[in-house]
Amino acid sequence: MTDGGMHFNNGDIQAWCEANETSHQVVAAYAPWVNGLVENANGKLLGRLKCLCSSELGEDKYQEGGDITNAWPDHFNAAIQHLNKRVIPAFQFSPKELLLGFVVNTTHTQTDIVVQEPSQQDMDDHLAYIKQKLLPRWSAPRRVAGRTDNSY
Repeated sequence: MTDGGMHFNNGDIQAWCEANETSHQVVAAYAPWVNGLVENANGKLLGRLKCLCSSELGEDKYQEGGDITNAWPDHFNAAIQHLNKRVIPAFQFSPKELLLGFVVNTTHTQTDIVVQEPSQQDMDDHLAYIKQKLLPRWSAPRRVAGRTDNSY
């Protein structure tokens, strides 16, 4: 999903979408509640691409998003993986964990070595863990102490 910006409206993105069997969605031009989400996601993606494309990580001066080198398609999959593995503070889970339904905080185990179905106890423990994580957090009630003009 993009906002129609020129960074993500090109043949490289279309080719990537076709290769990965996804579709490129462009949101409405005058939908600021959606555009903010898209701009935030695009900014995170551009930041990851800038770091991955940087020849000397941490040594480059600030660059605009359009200053990313032409090597960015080589790093696009890695940038998406970084975004999918980052922990979202509000949920304490990564997008990948929320999508797949299990915690991904261990190193990858090769499936050709051992393939074992999870036990009922393992599934119950995991569901209890998720249920506990998603409980609403209580905060103390607040009292309005006063009112001023334009207090927002």
